[in-house]
Amino acid sequence: MLGSSGYGDWTLYINAYAFGALALSFGLPPAINHYLAAQKLNREDLLGQLLFFALSTGVIFLAVAYLISHSALAPIVLPSLLPPKFIVLGLSVHFTILFYNQLLQALLLAEKQYRKVALTTALSAIILLLIYAAGYFWNQANAEFFFKYIILSNTAVLLLQASLYLMFAMRLRGYLFKIRFFSKTVFFMLLGFAGWVYVTNLLQFLNYKLDVWLITGFLNDKSKLGIYGLTVSLAQLLWLIPNAFHSIIFTETSQRDSALLTKKIHNWSLNIFYLAIIFGILGYKLSFWIVPIFFSQAYKEVTDVLPYLIPGIAIFAPSILWSAYFAGKKRIDINFKSSLIGLLFCILLNLILIPKFQIIGAAIATSCSYIASAVYLYWRFVKSV
Repeated sequence: MLGSSGYGDWTLYINAYAFGALALSFGLPPAINHYLAAQKLNREDLLGQLLFFALSTGVIFLAVAYLISHSALAPIVLPSLLPPKFIVLGLSVHFTILFYNQLLQALLLAEKQYRKVALTTALSAIILLLIYAAGYFWNQANAEFFFKYIILSNTAVLLLQASLYLMFAMRLRGYLFKIRFFSKTVFFMLLGFAGWVYVTNLLQFLNYKLDVWLITGFLNDKSKLGIYGLTVSLAQLLWLIPNAFHSIIFTETSQRDSALLTKKIHNWSLNIFYLAIIFGILGYKLSFWIVPIFFSQAYKEVTDVLPYLIPGIAIFAPSILWSAYFAGKKRIDINFKSSLIGLLFCILLNLILIPKFQIIGAAIATSCSYIASAVYLYWRFVKSV
């Protein structure tokens, strides 16, 4: 719908609000999950406090996005397909709703509402898919129209998702919706846990997404960025299963740590590794057929890049479980070191390989950084089994 160049702009848009959601979250979602699971947070005023915090950070995000849109960084980090005012406003609203979603989701996961969270996520994805299909048949020729349409659609579905999460939370015992300022006591208590988590997640985000900005900076080619962005999105489908385990493991480990649970995580991670390898190979073979049909010939280069990304994505898949285990045990220092190792590989290899090999170089760098992170986490996890 957007074409490879338009998808490149969409990749920059996702990067911008995702980085904002991480940078301005102060690591609070996992901290909320941890302290609620450990019965250390007052539930009565929490929903209103979280809304106030999301709105406050939304205003900060708006100010920062506006300043960036008037700086030399704008061509590298912000999409150019639509007017800057629309992009800044769209990003800010999107960020605010997304962030409140993340806070509510952390709350529900702490209360072991896994099924409701999963069903809401699945429902949101189906609705979004139907909206995209309707937009495609409505106006097939205009990339600018689609870009605006996709932003508004995502925002609307996120709002629906947040409303459902809020409704589920209010049905739980002890939760009431009262407008409250965010308590300094609660904030600093959460920050005590979240400090390491925040820095670690920031490093991990850069490990995941820095290549997007480096590709834009070095190549200045939105079409290449769009191809690379789609390739990464397809390859990261291998992480769907381990991501589903992540929240469960984090919550369970926060509540109780036992040799039995550790052994289960070890077995799960082995199975996930094997599945990731199998599905990775199968997905690569199918990509020669799927990509032209669903994404057009403009994305045929995806099949050239996938073989360099899949090994790192597959090898990293089980480490998603190990990182949840260490986070639940408050061993964030281990996750921090893993993220730092990956980021160092990411920066060094991207700077060397992108100028020479373009998006294939970025794929090799990304794959190597994931493998380096995974090897370190595996070594530390095996020592604890």
